Amino acid sequence: MEEAADQIASKEETISCLQQDLDNALAQLQAEQATAAATSAQLQEVQAKLPDEGRIVELEEELDNMTRLKAELDDQLANAKAELQAASTKAEAEMEEAADQIASKEETISCLQQDLDNALAQLQAEQATAAATSAQLQEVQAKLPDEGRIVELEEELDNMTRLKAEL
Repeated sequence: MEEAADQIASKEETISCLQQDLDNALAQLQAEQATAAATSAQLQEVQAKLPDEGRIVELEEELDNMTRLKAELDDQLANAKAELQAASTKAEAEMEEAADQIASKEETISCLQQDLDNALAQLQAEQATAAATSAQLQEVQAKLPDEGRIVELEEELDNMTRLKAEL
């Protein structure tokens, strides 16, 4: 169970890292988009001011590079989202499995508790029977003459038997 909890914590940490990577990628994407927008605005300004064909080509190449970078960042973002979803799904499955294991252990504990309760009830019944038997034994022992009295009676019987034989 602790291992499942450790695995869940590990998965949550992975999810957190992936979320951070996603946030960083989004921030970078937004920065690049802002840069691309600024570059596009600059390009338009330059085009308006400078009819120089060479500068226009450079700016178009820079814009193409920015567009390509944006596409790469979009791909990274999509991959990060997919990894995050997969990790989340796996963590949920592991949590469900851990919950099933906990339920199974609780059921086993309940059965063992019932067995223990039954054994205790049986022990109490046997103790009550033993107490009753002990009380009966004490009553019988109380009714029996003590050992010394038996010896006296046996001696008396021997004496009477000897006297009878003599007579």
